[in-house]
Amino acid sequence: AAEPLISLHRQILAVDGTFLKAAAAVVWAIRRRGSKTGARLDFHVDVETWLPELLVIPENGEGEAKTAQETITSGAIHVYDRGLFSFELIAAHAPKSADFVMRIREPGPRCPKLETVETRELTQDARGAGVTSDRLVRLVGSDHCKPPNRILREVVVIPTDEPQNPVYLLTTLLDLNAAIIGLLYRNRWQIELFFRWMKSYARFDHLISHTREGVLLHFYVAVIGVSLMYLHMAHRPSKYLFIMM
Repeated sequence: AAEPLISLHRQILAVDGTFLKAAAAVVWAIRRRGSKTGARLDFHVDVETWLPELLVIPENGEGEAKTAQETITSGAIHVYDRGLFSFELIAAHAPKSADFVMRIREPGPRCPKLETVETRELTQDARGAGVTSDRLVRLVGSDHCKPPNRILREVVVIPTDEPQNPVYLLTTLLDLNAAIIGLLYRNRWQIELFFRWMKSYARFDHLISHTREGVLLHFYVAVIGVSLMYLHMAHRPSKYLFIMM
């Protein structure tokens, strides 16, 4: 499914964070999600190689959009899910010659306001990929919040498995076929698969250290250990191997 992306000749990074259980003594990590206390780790994962290119342990109270803004990779295409939107994050891509595809919320009070600059005619490929709208837009700010001064693009895709939930995508990629924009966002799912592998197979589902350095060491030991098991066994490690590790 990712074959059309090869022609882009650019690295594609899925950007997201995951929540891990942590002891209350880990002061820098404390966050609340319901009744659970834990820490968030933010990753950039290359969607082609499945390798984590970046791991960030944010400060307490630092949001994902802020972390993403400070960790943009020059020249890469960054794929973001809902919840990472901010004017500052969007503006931070231009100085790095980087691009993004970002899912935004459906039109409503919590959705960023967009002003139409140009409505584009859909190609046959785009229609076949479920694209229902393709337009150039500007972000609308307020008296207290000035938007980035650049033309962006909104592409709306109707998923075949969830036609009742259209996907609204905002991107800096103005010249690609709209079908490719939808395909780029679909590849964001690679980071969710990476999280599942990390927590289920590498058994990195809770923190055992009280320091950032210890968390980093824990993560790399888990990834290297499981990778060596894969290479040696040529198949997925069993739960008995995990217990031994």
